[in-house]
Amino acid sequence: MPTPMPEYSPTVLHVITGLANAGAENFLLRLIKATSSLLGRQPVVRLRTVDDLDAAYGAAGVDVIALGLDRLAEAPAAITRLAHIIEECRPRMVFGWMYHGSLAASLAARQVASVSRPQVTWNIRHGLQVGAAQSLTRRLAIRALPFMAGPPDVLTFNSARAAEAHGRLGYRARVTQVIPNGVDVHNFKPDAAAASRLSALFRERAPYFAGQGPIIGHVARVDPLKDHATAIKVFRHIAEARPDARFMFIGAGTDRAEFCQRLLLAGIRERTAVLGERRDIQALMPGLDLLLLTSRSEAFPNVLAEAMSCGVACVSTDAGEAEAILGDVGMLAKLGDARNLGAHVLALLAEPSDQAAARREAARCRAVRLLSFDHAVDRFVQIVIGAGVRPA
Repeated sequence: MPTPMPEYSPTVLHVITGLANAGAENFLLRLIKATSSLLGRQPVVRLRTVDDLDAAYGAAGVDVIALGLDRLAEAPAAITRLAHIIEECRPRMVFGWMYHGSLAASLAARQVASVSRPQVTWNIRHGLQVGAAQSLTRRLAIRALPFMAGPPDVLTFNSARAAEAHGRLGYRARVTQVIPNGVDVHNFKPDAAAASRLSALFRERAPYFAGQGPIIGHVARVDPLKDHATAIKVFRHIAEARPDARFMFIGAGTDRAEFCQRLLLAGIRERTAVLGERRDIQALMPGLDLLLLTSRSEAFPNVLAEAMSCGVACVSTDAGEAEAILGDVGMLAKLGDARNLGAHVLALLAEPSDQAAARREAARCRAVRLLSFDHAVDRFVQIVIGAGVRPA
């Protein structure tokens, strides 16, 4: 449950839209846990009333304050309350997450007397891929933020490509930095037993398919930006070339009737296991033979780093930081290019066993060396302290 206003002065106060079980929200929790020994307690103000991860944040000792902003008409009162929270807590930095959290952080900080006004940081975690579907409200938020709120003291992105794209839209700050998400390489790791566990799960969810071939996974919530339509086309192409191939969709919405109907119409329902939203991705990922990402827009696609850390080969669209993440251990195709994505998948599946093993090992090594969550933690701490904010 949300707690009352904390009675201490934190180094950092985080402001976020909500605490849904999603990438940014989970990343924030991990970040707070990893930096609490140095930066102290870091309360979180969420705009919405109720959310999924309240219990997880509470179990970690994080104070969560709900503003109750569930309708646009409630925005002025919520911003004023956030300003009062800032005045009473006197944080040294207010860290806004995504567009709405950043807007709220800046507007509230403006209402605080200049003598006690904290530094404001925006953390933008969204890609602006050309041709990607964007909702009207999101497009408005993206365009409006720099003009409604003015420049923050520090501007951070989880992708260099996203930083460049937002810069063209007027996003400016005294300091701009990139904090890649990073993967917990101690949690996402190779597991020799995972393949048999995943095969057993596949048989449970797709009991009428007799094939025992490779399992190609797609891990993403059902959303236009994740482009499941292209993934289905890719899997249909692979099924024609590899009658033994098995497919797995993991993510919120993939187990719904309408999505399963799409698989049925494509002729691949029998050989496809749909798992819906899962909390045990780290136990499933090492069992995949290959991961497919078909997103039309990403900033830092976590799932690629997680798969690589598990020693899984990846084929991806050129979305966000995908190319920088994969390096030479994965394969890329243009957005929506089902034909080339399918060809890349088939090429990797056809690799000799020794070459495939070397690719898996190289993927794991690259993740540990370049994509570790520890690097993200170090960068966050450097930004906080480098901005003149000293730990409490």
